[in-house]
Amino acid sequence: MTNVIEMKEKYEGKYRGKIEKATKLFLDGAKISMVDENNIMTALTLGLIQGLKYKGNFKRGAKTAFTGMAVIGFGNGLVCVIRNWDQVKQS
Repeated sequence: MTNVIEMKEKYEGKYRGKIEKATKLFLDGAKISMVDENNIMTALTLGLIQGLKYKGNFKRGAKTAFTGMAVIGFGNGLVCVIRNWDQVKQS
């Protein structure tokens, strides 16, 4: 059991900084894209189109708008991590 604990501590010590840096970059990229007016308008347009497509279903349109923002934020977060991969590897 102590061997497992030692391995866990060694693993956490070795990769903890890299994981924290990548997580911070991902969240920063996602936050920036969530407040970007172009992304907000794109998500709202998707929601409006989807809502009107189904006889004015507001609930479906709101879900589509929220999902669109989440997908755009996730994609931009990944792009941010990929662009700054050298910083992640150095930490």
